[in-house]
Amino acid sequence: MSKKNSRPVVKDDLFALIKAMSPSEKRYFSVNNSRKRDNKGQEERSEYLDLYDLLSKMEEYDDTKLKQAFKARLADTKAYLYDAILRSIRQYRSKRLRYGQIKDKILDARYLNDLGLYDQAFASLDSAAEMAESIDDNLSLLEINRERRKIMRMQLNQPMIDSMADCIAAYPKELQKIQIEASHLEKYDQIMSKMVLNAMVKSEEEKQTLAQDFHLLLDLSNEPTRPLARLRFFQGRFFYYFYLGDLQNAYKNSNEVLKIWSALPVLQVEEKIMYINDMTNNLNVLCLFKQYDEASKKLNDLKKIETHSFHEEYLLFRRFTHIDLYLRINQVELNQLDELEASVAQGLKQYKIPAGTESSMLYNLTFLFYMAERYDVCIDYTDRILKRYQVQDRIDARFSASIIRILAMYDHEGDQIDNAFRSTLRLFQAQSADFDLSFENEIVQFFQKLNKATERERKSLIAEYLNHLIQHHLDPAKYRMGMNEVMAHWCRAKLKGIGFAEQVRRGGNPFQTA
Repeated sequence: MSKKNSRPVVKDDLFALIKAMSPSEKRYFSVNNSRKRDNKGQEERSEYLDLYDLLSKMEEYDDTKLKQAFKARLADTKAYLYDAILRSIRQYRSKRLRYGQIKDKILDARYLNDLGLYDQAFASLDSAAEMAESIDDNLSLLEINRERRKIMRMQLNQPMIDSMADCIAAYPKELQKIQIEASHLEKYDQIMSKMVLNAMVKSEEEKQTLAQDFHLLLDLSNEPTRPLARLRFFQGRFFYYFYLGDLQNAYKNSNEVLKIWSALPVLQVEEKIMYINDMTNNLNVLCLFKQYDEASKKLNDLKKIETHSFHEEYLLFRRFTHIDLYLRINQVELNQLDELEASVAQGLKQYKIPAGTESSMLYNLTFLFYMAERYDVCIDYTDRILKRYQVQDRIDARFSASIIRILAMYDHEGDQIDNAFRSTLRLFQAQSADFDLSFENEIVQFFQKLNKATERERKSLIAEYLNHLIQHHLDPAKYRMGMNEVMAHWCRAKLKGIGFAEQVRRGGNPFQTA
């Protein structure tokens, strides 16, 4: 017995559907479902449109309000409206997406066959087959083969018998294409699932088991020839090497994925979500390699992607903003921060971003304002992050924000720094049973000591702490949000008498002893 797909609980599927529609989809529905007028020119009552208008205006779903307005008719009206919206979306999408057009052509052929219009039915299937070939839709090609043979059976003359033989011969070949694509899709899904659950391979034994389980991906002689199967093959290889921590091979295979996309611009439209995800994977590896200039160029390509649905807009905002903030920090790009702040705020308001992702975005924005020495704004953002007590995802952003608040208050010579020390230590103490916060506690203790020191003593204390960082805190994998590197840059900036941003901009290894 198959299990149902798990999904988040939605208070009302119809309400969720309306909220997920893009403005253009809503306009299309409204135009094609306009209210009719009677002989006197008065609008006739259309209950499903009344329900649509009411739900569209709701910020939160209110079942009581709906029951008062529609009483016993509510369930039937909701069901009719739900079907009407889906019909409208299918019609709207089929004008742009070939998958929908292919299905429509196949259905047209069935209806024409039922009417005995065999030539027209064949013409419809020929058109469907041409579109299916353009996007490597092998499942549709298999269905088209079946429909062609159904028409042929109705008129078994010699030409049709010959054509039937061709279709019979093509059928196992089309099945084989599907089987090859399915096998690579299976490996792609398996390795991606492993990575989501375990983040990274940790032992040699795991690596050996992985190599056995995914030997199909490792042998380039298994590279398929069909575009979709090749795409799945190299996507799987990307995740395999990324899971191993082999960034060089992960990046190499990610580039192969993008080459396939470049050769299939039609598929970019049909599979927009997958295309955005693959571009993002490529950008993430570039960032890990610190190839920031190349990543910036590709980020512009990501931004140019044309979206046609609310979900595509949301995904593009989330992916683009995450990488944009990261690149701005590492390239010390501090111009137009007010515009950036407004864009992030608008996106967080417009889209339902996961709480952990929102915390990460807010932290990166906070760090940019710290680098720009806009300490008041920076401290306001750290307070905003620290008040998100209910958010357990990306709690590392809360810990790191508490340290950035201390840095900002110290640099700004704020008179509330002692309060910041106490509140930060309370936060760490409350979380000490679940997290190792020894490094963060060490930073607070360093600043407590520094804050009480005289001006003459501070330089030697900072030099002493920098030496301590170099000796004991080199491995970035052990520290949240790269805080060891942040502290090393901060110490060097103070010792040189320059700003933190200038120190980072000059580059170099902050842990270098020479």
